[in-house]
Amino acid sequence: MYKIFLYQRIVPHYRIAVFDYLAKLLGGMFRVIFGTERSGDSVRNDKEAIRQRNYFVQGKTLYAGKAFFIPKFWALMFKYRSVPKVVILQGDVSSIDTLLCLLLRSVFKARCVVWSFGYHPKRGFDPRAFWQDRIRLWMFNKADVVLVYWNQGKQVISRWIECPEKIVVAPNTLDTRRLHAIFQQLKEKGRETLKMELGVKESYHLVYVGRLVADKQVDFLLRAFARIENNYEVRLTIIGEGPEKERLQSLAKELGIKKVRWLGAQYDIEVTARWLFISDAFLMPGRLGLSVIHAFSFGVPVISLAHGDYFHGEGIGYIKQWQNGVLVEDYDIDAFADVVGKILSDSDLRCTMRSSALQTAYEEASIDRMINGFLRAISIAVDGN
Repeated sequence: MYKIFLYQRIVPHYRIAVFDYLAKLLGGMFRVIFGTERSGDSVRNDKEAIRQRNYFVQGKTLYAGKAFFIPKFWALMFKYRSVPKVVILQGDVSSIDTLLCLLLRSVFKARCVVWSFGYHPKRGFDPRAFWQDRIRLWMFNKADVVLVYWNQGKQVISRWIECPEKIVVAPNTLDTRRLHAIFQQLKEKGRETLKMELGVKESYHLVYVGRLVADKQVDFLLRAFARIENNYEVRLTIIGEGPEKERLQSLAKELGIKKVRWLGAQYDIEVTARWLFISDAFLMPGRLGLSVIHAFSFGVPVISLAHGDYFHGEGIGYIKQWQNGVLVEDYDIDAFADVVGKILSDSDLRCTMRSSALQTAYEEASIDRMINGFLRAISIAVDGN
């Protein structure tokens, strides 16, 4: 009987569903070992969800700059060292635990899976130029299986790794099962009824959901919306908090924007679902990640900026140009506004893009695909197939 240990620095809310499904499938074999947040972390442990589940084991994280170490992890490794196990490790060069576990794997007879994005999102992967990538490459070569978030991660590191056949993709996603159930409930109510309940009287509705931080480029969004607002009966709702909020609100006033609503952070998925469901487009000029799947799950096309090969997170891999979203030429405010305007003015295009977004969410970005990726990685680590 194999024990499965999954190591995480922290457990944010969007990981809970995946871990729940794995715990259900793997039973008592599965444990998630995690630590405490560092000061200033924008993503936090989902403490309420963790308290309700018995497969989580928390220890205190010791931080030294960017490096981190969780002694509890080692207490459990020594406790179960005589039991064959698979350890799914966070592929972070700052994780002392990951580095030590790969070095000491023979002591614990552990099969190791390294789980990561695959490369640095903003500069790619080049072990010749960056010492961090040399460490990543060492981790990938040392592991029994390399588990990555998306196909591009596999493509980028395949040319460097000694055994590219041991790379497995578990497409990073959200709990699409739950999102689909919420979508069906809202669909029964209808968009127009829901718009009335939310107090949206305008013909069109645009939405942003995310942190108000610099790399999301909400300032660009506001400048583009100032142009859109002049030509369409449209409202923009911004859901999120962050250090940029006051500056962005001042900018909106400076631009003379009248039809923008600031809802602040909303942690209830059913609340954000209502605002997404009534929207004609999801606008995020800056870095895209799982927000793409969030929007697609409610049939909302995503509009962003292209930003080249190394900028966006894994969500960008789901966007098909003019089918379920649009990537606009970088920093062209007029082009961005024109794209949004074209979608708002063409009902057939909106309908087609909405349908394509839903199809992408429930087929390509299904949580079942992520779970199957994990199960395949564990199977390969255990017996090589």
